[in-house]
Amino acid sequence: MIRTIASEWIKLRTILVHWVLAIIAVAFPIVVTGLAAAFGDFDGSFISLSEDISGLVVGTGVVTAMLLGAMSAISLTSEYGNNTIRPTFAATPSRMRVHASKLVLNTVVVAVLALVTMFGAWFVAQVILSGRDLEISIGDGDVLASMVSLVALAVVVSAFGYALGLIIRNSPATVTILLLWPLIIENLVAGLLSVVGAGGATKWLPYSAGLLAVVDDESGSDTLGRPMGLVWFAAVVVILLAGGLTLDNRRDA
Repeated sequence: MIRTIASEWIKLRTILVHWVLAIIAVAFPIVVTGLAAAFGDFDGSFISLSEDISGLVVGTGVVTAMLLGAMSAISLTSEYGNNTIRPTFAATPSRMRVHASKLVLNTVVVAVLALVTMFGAWFVAQVILSGRDLEISIGDGDVLASMVSLVALAVVVSAFGYALGLIIRNSPATVTILLLWPLIIENLVAGLLSVVGAGGATKWLPYSAGLLAVVDDESGSDTLGRPMGLVWFAAVVVILLAGGLTLDNRRDA
């Protein structure tokens, strides 16, 4: 297992697109938060300022989660697209071991990058704001919980991208669906549910439930709250992974 993970690590760090996605995913929230801290017009209310900065970090961090999810998906689908999956399975006949190694590696890499991004953006904002005689604290309000929840969301989205990759096996199609799922697909479903009078069911849309759990820790008629929204999203992803792995074992490489 360790050797398989080491082999997958070599593949992950030697493909250019992975580096491009990772760099953009990390840099985007840090740059945006830094610019907002440097040029934003703040009233000096410390607790609200902390939560405002946290909201900006987490809001831009959603883009990070989606980009890292795309990276995870491409780490699998690119092998099918270039037929390098065949020598991979020839070297390690157990497909389950290969996929488990990829999932473990992607989970660790995504978690580390998301942590660096969230707390790196917060640190940059804190340093810049201190130079403007403004203070923020990570212990204020719901700041820390929201940032940690975003890291958890990034991990779940990464597994979601991998599950889609198992089923689709095509990089452009997988990344397109991964990005459109929260932006269009679930919004259309929510609209249809509202039209037929089942608007209350929209809180069970998995991706939306995970996103809302990051910013809202209270459950209610419109949201599952934290951590149930993330747990529900993760449960759906596990089902997709199980289906993808079953389908992969029944198909030729």
